[in-house]
Amino acid sequence: MKNLALAFCSIRPSQYPDNVCDNREKEYLRSLKQLQRVLPKSFDLLVCENTIDDARQIKNDDLRDYLNDTEMCATGSESNMGTANKGMGELALLKSGLDQIDLMNMKILHTLQEDNSILVHTYLRELKD
Repeated sequence: MKNLALAFCSIRPSQYPDNVCDNREKEYLRSLKQLQRVLPKSFDLLVCENTIDDARQIKNDDLRDYLNDTEMCATGSESNMGTANKGMGELALLKSGLDQIDLMNMKILHTLQEDNSILVHTYLRELKD
């Protein structure tokens, strides 16, 4: 059994100007690479993103390449509820990510928040019983 780390990303929100989104691309690339380096081998990482409809929207080539080689749950900009309600946006990302994986093969779910905090969800054990 493995642990699952979900990383929620909103790389290019429509309400931000291009220069802000360009900087977000750099920050997400650095954060995701660092996260991948420090996660123990017992973890799977699933990146959930809700602002990109097409990989060509990502201007940073290194980020585009990184995401192409990473397990992703891309829901597209139409599903980005976070522009009006951040909590609902994160809940939608969580649901989309969980729909994509087999919970019965996971021991514990960890979600990585935008503020770099980690939430541990131990209730998965209860779901399996």
